[in-house]
Amino acid sequence: DNLAFDWRDRLYVSNYHDGSIKRLRRNGKLRTVSRGGLTAPGGVAIKDINGRKTLFVSDTYTLRRYDARTGRLLQTHYSSVGDYSGLVTPLTVAPHGDNLAVTSWFGQTVQVWDPVSDVIVAMHEVPNLPLNAIGYQGDTVVAELVGGCVTRFRTHGKDAEQLACGFYVPAGLAQRNGDLWVSDWA
Repeated sequence: DNLAFDWRDRLYVSNYHDGSIKRLRRNGKLRTVSRGGLTAPGGVAIKDINGRKTLFVSDTYTLRRYDARTGRLLQTHYSSVGDYSGLVTPLTVAPHGDNLAVTSWFGQTVQVWDPVSDVIVAMHEVPNLPLNAIGYQGDTVVAELVGGCVTRFRTHGKDAEQLACGFYVPAGLAQRNGDLWVSDWA
């Protein structure tokens, strides 16, 4: 992501995917100065994957998969840059049936992602800056910053339905017992 030289002309480089800092040695190899870790976690979801409780954390340029019981990092999925073939800057993640809803206001998209096969199974372009999305009654519900609306995108068909508007910043969505909940940041 960025770089700087010190007073001895040693080059240091930062990595936006994992927040690590490395120094380039004269032999061309990198020395880790700081290992990094989560840089800007924005969402969490827990899924049962092959009998294992798995925690997913969206972290702007990565989606990380952890063992929910031990906290051990299992896998890191990197954001795709310049195309929509992979995850696009995952800022939030939430359950969506057997899949996960991954939201990116940077990319103005909501992707429904299958964590078992690592495949995008559906994608919605949301120009009103999606802040969060979840699966709800088989469809995708999105909280949009522009207009302060919560919109339902049907799984079958292209029609979108505004469920509610007038929120200042509808930042979070949840469902429980068939009810849809919206948090307003303000």
